Amino acid sequence: METFLLQVISGIATGGIYASVALALVMIYQSTHHINFAQGEMAMFATYLSWSMIQAGFNYWVAFFGTIALAFVIGVVIQRVVIRPVERPSSVASAARCRTPSTPCTGCSGSSCCACFALSGVRAIPPPSSPARSC
Repeated sequence: METFLLQVISGIATGGIYASVALALVMIYQSTHHINFAQGEMAMFATYLSWSMIQAGFNYWVAFFGTIALAFVIGVVIQRVVIRPVERPSSVASAARCRTPSTPCTGCSGSSCCACFALSGVRAIPPPSSPARSC
């Protein structure tokens, strides 16, 4: 009976971990509409950190809270060093994205390519078929 109870508790703990990872994946997907497989990598890395700390002789609770702190710091470093630099495109990329043949310059009122060009410091050139306008 004792073995059965231990197996049930172990199954509930494992299911809780799977549910937490699944919930994190769903939350990111619902907010960004992109699947983020890096969450699994971070979860595996945090698990490895915890296992390494326990194997090195740390107390379980020290390893638990140390892993949380280290995973947080590593996540912040990855966000600041890797993700943040590519979050905002350069002014050339903004200009290319805003000014395409399918989005003619409609003036600087409202959301148009000219507003995007004005923010990036690039002057918009109206398409040849429309009269010349300055932004």
